[in-house]
Amino acid sequence: MEIASNELFTRDEVYLKEAFYGIEKLWDSNFQRITEVRFVLFSEAPLWQDKMNYFYYPTARLTQFIYKNDFAIPLRREILDKEELLNVMGDIGFVVLDCSPLALAEGFTSITYNSLSSKQYSMLMKRMIQTFLKLKLQTVLEKAYQPPKFLFRYKRVQEALELHIHQLLSSMNYQDSNFECIGQQGGGIDRAKLTSILN
Repeated sequence: MEIASNELFTRDEVYLKEAFYGIEKLWDSNFQRITEVRFVLFSEAPLWQDKMNYFYYPTARLTQFIYKNDFAIPLRREILDKEELLNVMGDIGFVVLDCSPLALAEGFTSITYNSLSSKQYSMLMKRMIQTFLKLKLQTVLEKAYQPPKFLFRYKRVQEALELHIHQLLSSMNYQDSNFECIGQQGGGIDRAKLTSILN
């Protein structure tokens, strides 16, 4: 099956376009908070759905993806709300970067990332990495005045995509890039590991 064919996404086109432009606007607005990029967190893709469920959407509720205390504890400071969390992350140069811009979600698109076979998933994500992520990384790395630390949020995403991203970074003269996963069993963030990374 051709994953990214027009036929497959015909009925999803309106939703995917609206999600893409909404997400890009929010991501760019938050990226402007950052003076120098020091940490890049690779995630799989945004959710969005009908509630604009996206990490950089100011009123979207915080989830296990990132909680306030995931940064408050390592940084030893109080973070009162979502807006302050986004400001703190911007201040320390921490940017979340989706590998794919496609907000595939059950009930909203005809396929989801979980519904794909391993081969189909690899085909789709490799294409997204070579197009979407490449351009995003070029933008991000323009604000990296020394090599940033590259992180993965989830181990399964790291296992599936690390080689592709490493090859992309090597082509951009980041040959010695190392990756760490900050996720832990159960889905939350390993705060001890994040503490050592941030400090």
